[in-house]
Amino acid sequence: MQPILKFDRLSMRYMTRAGQPVLAMQDISAQIGRDEFVTILGPSGCGKSTLLKIAASVLRPTSGEVWFDGERLTRPTPKIGMIFQQPILLPWRNVLDNVLFPIQMMGLSVSKHKAAALALLRLVGLSGFEQAMPGELSGGMQQRVSICRALIYDPTILLMDEPFAALDALTREELGIELLRIWSERKKTVLFVTHSVQEGILLADRVLVMTARPGRVAASLPIALPRPRTVNMISSKEYGEYAETIRGLIATTPPRPPEDKP
Repeated sequence: MQPILKFDRLSMRYMTRAGQPVLAMQDISAQIGRDEFVTILGPSGCGKSTLLKIAASVLRPTSGEVWFDGERLTRPTPKIGMIFQQPILLPWRNVLDNVLFPIQMMGLSVSKHKAAALALLRLVGLSGFEQAMPGELSGGMQQRVSICRALIYDPTILLMDEPFAALDALTREELGIELLRIWSERKKTVLFVTHSVQEGILLADRVLVMTARPGRVAASLPIALPRPRTVNMISSKEYGEYAETIRGLIATTPPRPPEDKP
């Protein structure tokens, strides 16, 4: 598969408030195929979210390069969208205006994109809520709006940093399946960070398993479960084997260096 996104020997070092150096991740190389759904799993502090921020050009790595569609990525691009754990909607703007906010910020025609925004809201089941304010919505509904906002400018890649972590288990499962439906219809490349092994397997074409800090890629595991995926697959033998393998990889990763020193 031709990669749309490539990480080439990425390392990230930063200083703590106490002035101690921390090597967050080291020598990460990985490729993400066009239209592929890849999830990233690993212990807390291993650099999963840092990797997404580097892919979005929010952070620059200490060393290494990121390549997007065959060109070195050195600055943010509207072809790469990001969805965070919290929806971060503007509380004074209604649902439709929140979805259209990136279009306004890019200096594009809001009126020309209104039909696309309404279509996205229909796609995620929010027809009739266009004029609602964020405070009137449930957490799951707010995250659906966030997904629409990220899709409105039609990015090639969606970076998703634990977008369902703050939701209850049932809503999380529902939105995971909903995300897969949107992904299959819109054909985007998705790089999805999660702490949930269940979620990571259920969504992915492939799972990247990272080691403890300094984060490295311990394994790249293809997931051959049939699509479309359903929550019932969690009870299958195949799913259980994937979960056992991933949990084993995470459990056997090296411990963090003492005192956070690289």
